[in-house]
Amino acid sequence: MTSPDHPSRPPAAPPSWTGMGFGLLLAAVIAVEYYGFLLLGAFAPHWLAQPAVGHVPWSFLLGALLLASAVALTGLYAWHANAAEDAR
Repeated sequence: MTSPDHPSRPPAAPPSWTGMGFGLLLAAVIAVEYYGFLLLGAFAPHWLAQPAVGHVPWSFLLGALLLASAVALTGLYAWHANAAEDAR
């Protein structure tokens, strides 16, 4: 049987929950970071407004760290997923 969009390629296997632990772990890390940042903004805005380095407030530094962490964890997940796919 072939796939309708690629006649020479067999249909892909349906996604399963096996092997998703690493992705769920990384998603949980990002969720904790993101909601922690939101909670800081909600309950300690005065602390986030204080300067951390020179005139740069903590909110800017933590937001930049959050973005950098998301990019790094996405790259880590892509590397891990490609390594697992290459091993097949």
